[in-house]
Amino acid sequence: MYKIFFNRNVILLNYDASGDKGCTYVFDFAEIESRLYKFLDGVRTNEETVCLRCHFEKCKEDFWSKFKVIKAAGGIVGNSKGEVLLIKRNGVWDLPKGKVEPGEQTADAAVREVSEECGIDNIVADKLFDTTYHIYDTYGFWALKETYWFLMNSDDTNFVPQTEEGIEEVRWADKEFVKEVKSNMYPLVFELLSNYFDR
Repeated sequence: MYKIFFNRNVILLNYDASGDKGCTYVFDFAEIESRLYKFLDGVRTNEETVCLRCHFEKCKEDFWSKFKVIKAAGGIVGNSKGEVLLIKRNGVWDLPKGKVEPGEQTADAAVREVSEECGIDNIVADKLFDTTYHIYDTYGFWALKETYWFLMNSDDTNFVPQTEEGIEEVRWADKEFVKEVKSNMYPLVFELLSNYFDR
C-alpha cells in the first residue's frame, strides 16, 4: 500500500480491501484514471481518506506516470534533550527538506538541505527513517514528490534561517509543542513526527 498526501487528504493506493473501514470513499483506480486530475480537483479542499483499488503489479507505475516525479530529501534532526528541529516556512511548521540535485545521493542531499535551511553544520545522516509521498498542483502542473527522511543528531542552537526560501524561524521542539501546533502543520509532517516520537 502507498499512502499519498494531497493537501489535507490522504490517498491510499493499492490497499487490501479489508481496510475499507477507514476510507471516506473507495474507488477503482481504473475507473477514474482517465479523469484523475478532475477527480483530485473535486477532493482538493476536503479532509478525507480516499482509497483507490488497483492491481499490485502496475498500481504504482500507473499512478506515478500521471505526475512529474520529484525526488527530495530531508532530515529529522534530534538533540540530546529528545527534541526535534522544526522550521517555520511561510507561516507553517515544517521539517527541513529540498530537491535532490542530479547525481546527488539522497543522504547527502538531506544533510545539505538541513544545513542550508537551518544554518547548522557538522551534521551527518544516520539512517533512512521513512519515505513519504505527496502530490500537488501548481497552476495546472501536477507533481508527485518522493521525500527520503534521514535521522540526524545535533545540539546546535546557532540557527540561521534561510529567509530566501521563506523560512522565518528554526527551533527545537518537543512532542507537546508538535501537538500544540498540529493545526498549523502539514498532516504528512505531523504523522512523520508522531512516528518519530513514538518509536
